[in-house]
Amino acid sequence: MILNNKHRFHRLEKILKINNFENPMPGIAVIRNLTLYSQLQKSVFNFIKQNLKIAFPKTNFENTNKFLEKYYEFIKILPNKTPNGLLLFQKETQNEYNIMHNHFSKFISRYLNFNNIESLHLPINCRISDGGEFLNDKRPRSSSKWHIDVWAGEPIESFLMFLPVLGSCKSSTVRYNDCQVEQSLLIEQRDYAEHDVEGKTKNIYDLEDNTFVITDSLVFHQTLKKEKSLRISLDCRALYKEKFDYENRIHNLRQKNYFDLETWTSINKNKKIVTNFSFKNIEERTKSFKTKLVNTSYPLEFKLINKI
Repeated sequence: MILNNKHRFHRLEKILKINNFENPMPGIAVIRNLTLYSQLQKSVFNFIKQNLKIAFPKTNFENTNKFLEKYYEFIKILPNKTPNGLLLFQKETQNEYNIMHNHFSKFISRYLNFNNIESLHLPINCRISDGGEFLNDKRPRSSSKWHIDVWAGEPIESFLMFLPVLGSCKSSTVRYNDCQVEQSLLIEQRDYAEHDVEGKTKNIYDLEDNTFVITDSLVFHQTLKKEKSLRISLDCRALYKEKFDYENRIHNLRQKNYFDLETWTSINKNKKIVTNFSFKNIEERTKSFKTKLVNTSYPLEFKLINKI
């Protein structure tokens, strides 16, 4: 049943509450004509800018239509950015994160049927992709290599929401591959390059600007870099209520990051997500995720508190 494409499509269809979506290949839904998008874009911009202001206090970051281009050299060396481009909020930027989370929550509520979703991941990920940076692509689990999310330790019953927000997919995109995965490979892998995917390609879909893409954990994909410029995106993982027959339990280091819908949607309403991680001691703390070849746990410690 795991590799039954019809079953995968129906399970994906059940978490959507709209009918006007595209299905370019099994396990993918593409939504266009987005609503509440501009408010979300603004909150992501404010989050990026606040991180820059704290990280580089001597620089005046001015609002401009070419913000990503103008401050490219600063954004790409943000100290709280992981090798795979994940921008981790810090104590000094957690307020902006909470606002961004709330806008993302409102955004996805327009499209998703929460009744068929078991839980969602905290935090949501703000990711910076640099189409001109190739230094980290040699890492065993670099997103530039063909992979499925199960290989990264994610459960089969998960799906990923992906939304390009700022910049353009012309700099770097995500390429999806309709390649059949064998059941023997549905386990975590230390090196994505050990398996030939390129030679088994059936169909290709490239991420586009102004689209909201939802994929299950069995879709092969890779980050495809094109030119020296930035794309800022949001992504978040969630768990289907409907399970496959094959069990693939969440790694116990990841289990604590999945929260029920009521808690997840309460962020910046009556709850806040906070951390003690700070720019003041960031170099020592980030040493691990910059030197480790494979990270299994989320690289940020946080807790939820009641919003006063």
